[in-house]
Amino acid sequence: MEKLKQKAKHLILPKKPKKMVNGPQIVENYHKLSLLELEREFKTSIRNGLDSKLAGEFLAKNGKNKIKPKKANPIIKIISYFFSGFCALLWIAGIVCILAWKPIGEPNSDPVNLGLGILLIVVIFLQATFNAFQDYSSGKVMKSIKNMMPSIAIVIRDGHEHEIPV
Repeated sequence: MEKLKQKAKHLILPKKPKKMVNGPQIVENYHKLSLLELEREFKTSIRNGLDSKLAGEFLAKNGKNKIKPKKANPIIKIISYFFSGFCALLWIAGIVCILAWKPIGEPNSDPVNLGLGILLIVVIFLQATFNAFQDYSSGKVMKSIKNMMPSIAIVIRDGHEHEIPV
């Protein structure tokens, strides 16, 4: 009797926490489900894979399994190099130093304030250049990783292995 109860536990689907993400609900605990529960959830079979008709329906409904790259606006990207993060504080400090030189520091303005303000602006340009170079080199690395991805996937449809383009 005890063994029957244990087997019955695996056949009953546990309550799954669901989260709304852009409309459809997704399950966050697939790793806790048994193989039988996963087969039921995804309408598939561990041995036979997806039915060709069902796979075609999924493709028509959801589209190809591709990651769409986010298109970045180059002007906003360049502006973010100069004003994001620590650069915003450096701009404020540089402007305060320049203001402390002429309008605020009158009649005995200290040229050190002007020099410090100019130095801070130079540091901002150096940091923006460094950020742009880092962004460029990390983009190249990501492109090379993308090029290493396989061009075909081996899937099981109706119990037979097939190669499909990725």
